[in-house]
Amino acid sequence: MRKKIITTLAALAVTASLFTGIKAHAVSNPTVELKTKAEALSAVFDKVSGYDLASNYKAYYKLENGNYTEIDPELIRIVDDKVRIDAVGLKAGTYSLKITANNSTIQELTDINILADDRSGYAHFKNTTGVGAYKNDGTLKEDAVVVYVNDSNKNTV
Repeated sequence: MRKKIITTLAALAVTASLFTGIKAHAVSNPTVELKTKAEALSAVFDKVSGYDLASNYKAYYKLENGNYTEIDPELIRIVDDKVRIDAVGLKAGTYSLKITANNSTIQELTDINILADDRSGYAHFKNTTGVGAYKNDGTLKEDAVVVYVNDSNKNTV
């Protein structure tokens, strides 16, 4: 199994209401608060009744006309009575986000506009391969290693 390191996580700040045209398709119809920022998105919604563990949920994203990619389970968390999903390292484009609980689709959002990060600074001057763990399009480099630090492993990482 290949490991990847994330050197930076984008702050997620711009609400989906700024992006007209986002469409939702739901089975259980939870209200999803979607936020986007350059090369990242997050979704927060109420837990579905009977599904109290983060491991009950999966999420997938896809670039327009692409295939779904599963979001790492470490980026799906339950905070209070809400489920939070983050996707980082996305290149600019129009995305869909599918959320499932026990393999049943509970929400599918489409027409999500993800913008590119501004790479006009000195660190990127004449750099064609990207800085740190990321390529210039915002996606992770193939040989990057991601280490998820949480409360249970923070003292041993």
